[in-house]
Amino acid sequence: MAVLDSIPALFYNRNEVNRYKKNSFAKQSVVFFVLFFTLFFTPLKKASGQETFIRLRVVADQANIRLEPDISSIIISQVPKGTILNATEKKEEWFAVQLTSKQGAVVSGYVHKSLVIAIAPLPEEKKPPIIPKIRPVEPEEDQPISPFRFTLSITCGGNYARGGDLNLGIKGLADLYEDTLGIQGEGKIGSVHLGYVLGLEVSFPLSEMLSWGIGAEHFQGKNNSQVDYSQGEYSSVLHVRPNLRATPLSVFLSFNPIPELYVKGGISYYFTGCSYTYLLKADNLTQQWKGRANARGLGLMGGIGYLKNYSANLSFFAEIAGRLAKMRGFTGKEDIQDSSGEISTEEGTLYLIQTQVLEDRTHSVLFIRETRPNEAGVIGAKEAQIDFSGISLKIGLRLHF
Repeated sequence: MAVLDSIPALFYNRNEVNRYKKNSFAKQSVVFFVLFFTLFFTPLKKASGQETFIRLRVVADQANIRLEPDISSIIISQVPKGTILNATEKKEEWFAVQLTSKQGAVVSGYVHKSLVIAIAPLPEEKKPPIIPKIRPVEPEEDQPISPFRFTLSITCGGNYARGGDLNLGIKGLADLYEDTLGIQGEGKIGSVHLGYVLGLEVSFPLSEMLSWGIGAEHFQGKNNSQVDYSQGEYSSVLHVRPNLRATPLSVFLSFNPIPELYVKGGISYYFTGCSYTYLLKADNLTQQWKGRANARGLGLMGGIGYLKNYSANLSFFAEIAGRLAKMRGFTGKEDIQDSSGEISTEEGTLYLIQTQVLEDRTHSVLFIRETRPNEAGVIGAKEAQIDFSGISLKIGLRLHF
């Protein structure tokens, strides 16, 4: 009713009608200018999914793809030199890139600008869709892309060990016979130092430059020498065959200051053993001593190496390793056999025994005895210390998994 009542007033009141028209025109003008500025002066935004993609080429030997644009972020993949990557955007010194895993899933990560160079943009029609970043999941779940979980190293090479009382005892035995017989011997008793080493290690990354690992090695050395004591019709020959062996189990830390160089150090638990054979032949008489003893103990290890990558999963390395390991408490048994073929066995501790034949000379000999020796001619005895300290030169292969 109010609307109908207003019609006559508008019809008959000209001033009211004119004012009504002016107000309507003003409102229309405001609306027009608002629409004009909105359409022509507001920047146009690209539709979702229309960002420009940039093609990158990896120029480093190996590029780390990280979860976040940060050097401390975890590595989700590593790609070799020459790999082409698709970048969706750049955040300061990082490119956001997309990768496709072996399972066909597409994930996103970041690569540092120093590892890549930009080449031509991708054609517009080949722009891949932007896929939300997938965070790493628990190991038991299927991961599209994951960093190396562990590295297996296989080594071989040469080894040098000091020997300790084992070498001292076999040389002392030859000198003792020389003084006892009063004959200058021809030949020289050779010490046991050199041998081979084989090893196996498994390491796990803690960061890009630091890892920890466990390893096992086996090294062994032996020698065979003789001294001839002959004078006139008398002839006597002493044959000596020493042997030492060790199997250390190690826990270590490895640090890579640069990709091609690493240093490592750790602690080892040693399973060690030594043996000796003394064979004396004098005319028609022979006598032989064969002893075997074992001991366990702790030692230290360290090394420095050069690493060369041949592919993303295979590396070659050369290493110089050192160790400190002096062992006591060797126990075992000794078999004594004479010309009749009769064998007697004695079990006990490995001793370094000080003997004296001449008043001005003493000699150290190595034997296994049930109790500490104190018989005639013995002026002292102590538990033998076999020194496995030394150095190894090794080469090997590393497999990255």
